[in-house]
Amino acid sequence: MTGGVPVAEGTSEAIVGGCTFSVVICTRNRAGFLGRAIDSVLAQEYPKDRYELIVVDNGSSDGTRALVERSLISAPVRVSYHVEERVGASFARNLGIERARHEYVAFLDDDAVAGPGWLAAFDVAIRERGALVVGGRVEPVIEPEVEPPAWWGDRNIKRLFGLDHHHLHPGQRIVAIRWPLWLGGGNSAYSKRLLQHLGGFRTDLGPTGLRRRVAEDIYLNLQLERAGVPIYYADEARVEHVVTADRLTRSYVWWRTYWSGVTRATAEVFLGHRSDTGSLPKLGRAALRLLLSREPVRTTAGCRLAYGIGYLRKRWAVALAQRWGRRPHAPRRSG
Repeated sequence: MTGGVPVAEGTSEAIVGGCTFSVVICTRNRAGFLGRAIDSVLAQEYPKDRYELIVVDNGSSDGTRALVERSLISAPVRVSYHVEERVGASFARNLGIERARHEYVAFLDDDAVAGPGWLAAFDVAIRERGALVVGGRVEPVIEPEVEPPAWWGDRNIKRLFGLDHHHLHPGQRIVAIRWPLWLGGGNSAYSKRLLQHLGGFRTDLGPTGLRRRVAEDIYLNLQLERAGVPIYYADEARVEHVVTADRLTRSYVWWRTYWSGVTRATAEVFLGHRSDTGSLPKLGRAALRLLLSREPVRTTAGCRLAYGIGYLRKRWAVALAQRWGRRPHAPRRSG
């Protein structure tokens, strides 16, 4: 143990035959996508006796169970199916952690497809760096037969749907990252011992209705960073993530960008950081550009404005709480 947090048990020399993984896919009414996610896990170029697949059904009503049972018939690895009736990604993930049989728990979204070398890339990072936490690239892919909007080429907007830190560290396969860089919850692997030590994912965080709050996976990584646990990004651990037509609207990206601003401010408060993100002059310029521009610049300007508003809203809420002698609201753990 180091600082109360479990440490890696060895390096590549001490781990013979590679790491073992419990791959967890949490799903809810995504049977149309889930089959491809499962197939990508079963097709991993990794020793079949070194990993298993756990599917956690978070209250589906669309034939998910039957789909998973069909996968069991010829699966080359152990596949198990579990139901978590309490709706919420954290409840489902925590059940997956509880049922995991191996030393690392890897998470894949139900609408994502893992590349054939996905687990192998995690294994390399763990053995080379002694990593307890590692994630990889998320490539956003628009749903087939859906026309991409004009603003899809904007890299900052695409980051709402994917994750790629490679351009910040060219030529490096594995790098340690810190906030504001993060790992995607649907493409990450954690030491099971570490997850158990931390109590899993906070069930009072993450999306709820129209409110997004701080994502439970981002909050977990902020906890790890504050505790001094290195977080690694492995570019070769790649997945493709489907972007559906309902998410390709201007109103959706503005809404999601707004909550990204709230998340950033919350993270900075948690870590004791401060930046000029969302300053009033920047907001003024973004508002003016929004009024004077047409597509695709209009959508981009709106994103900058929404992000800044979300950031300032949270910062001002914290400042007011501190002025009146109250601590900023800390969500209670539930479940």
